[in-house]
Amino acid sequence: MKINVQFTQPVSAEKMRHNLRHLKKSIAVLRHYIAEVTEDKFYLKDEKGNAATELKYFILEEKQAISFSDFQGKHQSEIEGMLSFRFPEEVGEKAFIHNLEKKTKIYFDLMEYFLIEKDRVYKIGLDCDKLIEIESYRVPRVLKMEVDLT
Repeated sequence: MKINVQFTQPVSAEKMRHNLRHLKKSIAVLRHYIAEVTEDKFYLKDEKGNAATELKYFILEEKQAISFSDFQGKHQSEIEGMLSFRFPEEVGEKAFIHNLEKKTKIYFDLMEYFLIEKDRVYKIGLDCDKLIEIESYRVPRVLKMEVDLT
């Protein structure tokens, strides 16, 4: 798993780490794990201290971005969804989310998520599963610069 989250406004490394530590609370399967965030790794541990999940991250403050890679452990799909959807919400900034393995690009505008393809933009449903085709006049202006909507 390799996910890059690039925010449109500056976000401090401390704010990213703080929100990363508390993300698991919103995911039922991960709620009972203990989160630990170091300078470059994110861990979820069980009550006995055994690592259930380990993930490396790298913060680029000058680029307003964080990159996640080298996933090891359980619950990959839940962690992937948590980083792609919940993390930008918790930080509270607009962001572009790139999943480099799945080759997807998502935009979060503080209210809704949009999937960006070569010549189309889709709104992602509230369940983060359903794609809704939208007309070009409903696409946020920042995305019109990313996609050729003719």
